[in-house]
Amino acid sequence: MINSDKQLKILVIRLSSFGDIILTFPFLKRLKDTFPNSLVYYVTKSFYQNLVELSPHIDKIIIYNDDLYFTRGLIRKIKFDYVFDLHKNFKSYFLTLFNKGRNTDIRR
Repeated sequence: MINSDKQLKILVIRLSSFGDIILTFPFLKRLKDTFPNSLVYYVTKSFYQNLVELSPHIDKIIIYNDDLYFTRGLIRKIKFDYVFDLHKNFKSYFLTLFNKGRNTDIRR
């Protein structure tokens, strides 16, 4: 059982696609409803930053600018408790490779 009072650091990855990012918004709301004290970080490309900022359930945005190593370094420094990879491709997998947090698989 997860203590929902602890301030968890949660990473959500969806790098692109306007419609797919919009479809993550209900998931983000559910995360914040379940873990109200959590910090939710969202990784996306800079082109989609304004769209991601529309969600009130995201605390911080990490911009991916086609530099996998730089972005991965940022992610590793934060030490996330949970990682939700909603993109599921090589880039998103590589961003969290060797991350200490629990990678959580979301089935569609």
